[in-house]
Amino acid sequence: MNTSDFSQIGKEVTFPADVQLVSTTDLRSYVTYANTAFLSVSGYTLDELVGLPHNVIRHPDMPKTAFRDLWQKLKEGKAWRGIVKNRCKNGDFYWVDAYVTPIYEDKNIVGYQSVRVKPTTEDRNRAEKIYAQLHERERLNKKISFSWQDYRPIFGLLFSIVSVISAYFIAGWLTAVWCLLSFLLLAICFYPHLITTPQFLRSLAMEYDSITRYIYSGTDLSSIADFHLKHWQARIRTVLGRTQDSTGVLQTLAGRLFSATAKAKNDID
Repeated sequence: MNTSDFSQIGKEVTFPADVQLVSTTDLRSYVTYANTAFLSVSGYTLDELVGLPHNVIRHPDMPKTAFRDLWQKLKEGKAWRGIVKNRCKNGDFYWVDAYVTPIYEDKNIVGYQSVRVKPTTEDRNRAEKIYAQLHERERLNKKISFSWQDYRPIFGLLFSIVSVISAYFIAGWLTAVWCLLSFLLLAICFYPHLITTPQFLRSLAMEYDSITRYIYSGTDLSSIADFHLKHWQARIRTVLGRTQDSTGVLQTLAGRLFSATAKAKNDID
């Protein structure tokens, strides 16, 4: 069956909001671990999934641009967060809010970890619209740019210059000077809003930005700060989720060890 057929016949699989789907891969993106929740939703057993390339669960509705953005971040040693549509073993699909991070050992990246939760309806709907646009751009081989640009300060400066020049020709130099002083006073009063805050937000965007910001936070200037905040929230959630998942594995091993010890004791008795 062609993989493109899956988007036509598959039905959506959902899971509770408090469930976390966890998996890890090696550097080649081959699966090395998946927790019980991930296996339950994806429809694979652990033996079936371990050793397979992680893109076995990639849904054809996902644009290539999103995964290029993902791998660019991971190769830079950075985390990535995004709304992802995955494919189940039987062709069904499920949406996740994924947070992917490199796994370090002795300061070297040895693999990647992904912790997924159920996305909000709003984020999922925005993702579907943006991914459809990306697919269309990819189909037409159009250049895709998601860098933030705000030309309002430039337009404001040009308007001020034109206003001062117009005032000079219409009402004389006194009026022109008055207009100029008025604009300078406004610029001084609103300097933090016009200069300091935009510079800070641009520095945040240079430090870390992603096309997924459009999904989580929008496209205006304030979306940069909002995206960084949500990124840190996801990081904290991921740390807690991974710890909880590891604790569950240890509890299972401890239970098996206790049962084996009790059995050995009974055999001796």
